[in-house]
Amino acid sequence: MTKTSCFFLTLILWHSISFARTPTPDECVADVSKYTAEALKTRKPIFDSKSKDVASLLPSKLIEYGFEDKVKLKNGTEVSFTVGGCAHYGFRFEWSGKDIQIIKSSKKLSRAESLLKSLVLHSSSERDILLKALTEAKKKSDSEVVEGIRYLPCGDAVCDLADKGDHRVEIGYSFPL
Repeated sequence: MTKTSCFFLTLILWHSISFARTPTPDECVADVSKYTAEALKTRKPIFDSKSKDVASLLPSKLIEYGFEDKVKLKNGTEVSFTVGGCAHYGFRFEWSGKDIQIIKSSKKLSRAESLLKSLVLHSSSERDILLKALTEAKKKSDSEVVEGIRYLPCGDAVCDLADKGDHRVEIGYSFPL
């Protein structure tokens, strides 16, 4: 290996590491100052714990540049909601449990719609955005699918639906800032 090859290999490795690092809060485009332990104490979780389907509301967590809410349903399914971002604003619902699966690809959109509609939430704006994206995707037959992730029409944002296997389904929204 020549010195030039070693130099370029080192340069590529350095760039890979620097791009993979987590940005610091002052490098974020989004206002991440609201994602604090103090804000977590006063924040109302998105899930309504008084719903007849809820077995328990798990404590909200502070995650990197965001919050995570989780609920366990009486059928054993766990649903998590994450919200936040640094260079984007995004939110995502994830269902996991033995009853969660989307078997036929023709039923994916309807199944995701039914999962979203079954949630009892304090705020429905996030759900409404995703339901609109699912409705638009049903009208189109050419939704892009890449590595098992179906991209949904969502304006300038990116909405996606992923059957993660192992009884996990995710649907999310991400808007670059």
